[in-house]
Amino acid sequence: MKEKLMPVFVLAAAVGLFTTCKEETEDPNLKMGYEYFPLEQGRVWVYAVDTIVYDPAVGGTAVDSVRVYFRDEVLDSIAAEDGEVQYRVDRQIGNSDTGPWAPHNVYYLSRNDRNAYLTEDNLRFNKLIFPLQPGKKWNGTGAFEEFKEVEIAGERLEMFKGWESRTAPVIPSLVLGNLAFENVQPVQVADYEAIIERRYGLEYYAPNAGLIYRELWILDSQCQVCCNGDLGACDGLPWRDKAEKGFIFRQQLIIN
Repeated sequence: MKEKLMPVFVLAAAVGLFTTCKEETEDPNLKMGYEYFPLEQGRVWVYAVDTIVYDPAVGGTAVDSVRVYFRDEVLDSIAAEDGEVQYRVDRQIGNSDTGPWAPHNVYYLSRNDRNAYLTEDNLRFNKLIFPLQPGKKWNGTGAFEEFKEVEIAGERLEMFKGWESRTAPVIPSLVLGNLAFENVQPVQVADYEAIIERRYGLEYYAPNAGLIYRELWILDSQCQVCCNGDLGACDGLPWRDKAEKGFIFRQQLIIN
């Protein structure tokens, strides 16, 4: 009995069909999301910044709040040895959104095919991963020690304890003050809580705007002021009521 052979052109067509289906499944035109982390010289962002600081004091906890404004401008770029281009951002601080402005600090932004980074005070944060999609998780602080201590109002805290970044579902439209944004990507950078520690972080990114909102809760308590050290009574209390050191920080874009 003769074996029937598939004609070459039929085999080629079948292979081509399989390849086409595979390519369609992999979606070669998948949007990467680079527009959520724009990098260009001359770009300026102005943010309103509200901070509440909790500081141990004799007989209780001192709570101070302040509003300032940040003016961040991309001044120039530097090519590193590995070819990565870092954009230097000059941050100025003022008491109104129109200044006068005073120098505050400098940080760096960079991006490659798969990651977006912010480097500040010699700490490198992995802010986004590409393609940018909801439901992804990554270690945004993997470049340094998780239990690194940071000084806040003279007190030392393990600020980055329990941090883990993850993308949430896209917000179709969002209004912040006088600015409206579409297809906003939330990134939760931390959500760790114990009876005596709270680490929470949330960031919003918008296309062609970058970071539009940031919120951090870095709080510690020994439950002495609120509850005389009774951890049972302390558990479940709002952090605004039991915090003894640390801060709550909110940064919102007002001029883009």
